[in-house]
Parts: sequence; structure tokens; C-alpha cells
Amino acid sequence: MVQYTRSILTVACLVSMLMVYGRPPKIKITILPNQQGLLTAIIQKAIDSCGENGGGIVFFPAGNYLTGGLQLKSKVTLLLEQGAIMQGSDQY
Repeated sequence: MVQYTRSILTVACLVSMLMVYGRPPKIKITILPNQQGLLTAIIQKAIDSCGENGGGIVFFPAGNYLTGGLQLKSKVTLLLEQGAIMQGSDQY
């Protein structure tokens, strides 16, 4: 059931990006959950990579993600799976 729900969510996201941008995303980057410490640099690098390639999806599977401030880019979607928790930090 979880795989089915994930597949439907992915398809819905791709369809919505097609409707908005007229094409599927060029890149999809998955961030690994439950890593120790701040993930600000890793997440920002993923956002920047998608932005430099004309857009894409940064995917967060269920788990915890500790991050400082992030600079979002045009045509980049942050997709959080059910159970994904992004915790903000005042440390950068």
C-alpha cells in the first residue's frame, strides 16, 4: 500500500509539473533521512543542482531532516513524503 501511495504521489507531482512547466522535471534528487547534524549544505546543493538544470524535484522520504535557512529556486519542487519532518535550526 505504501509503494502504491508513493507511486500515485509521484505521478501527481509529475502531472502538476507538466501542467505548470510544460515538461517533466529534468532531475530528481533524494535526500537520505535521519542523518546526524545539519543538512543545510546538502539540501541547498540539491536545490541548486535542480535549479541549474532547468528545474526538478528534491525528494524527502519519511524521516527527520535538520536544516538552517534555504534559498529556493524557480521550478524546483520540494516533495516531502508522508512522515518526513523538516526541522528548522538557527545554526547555518
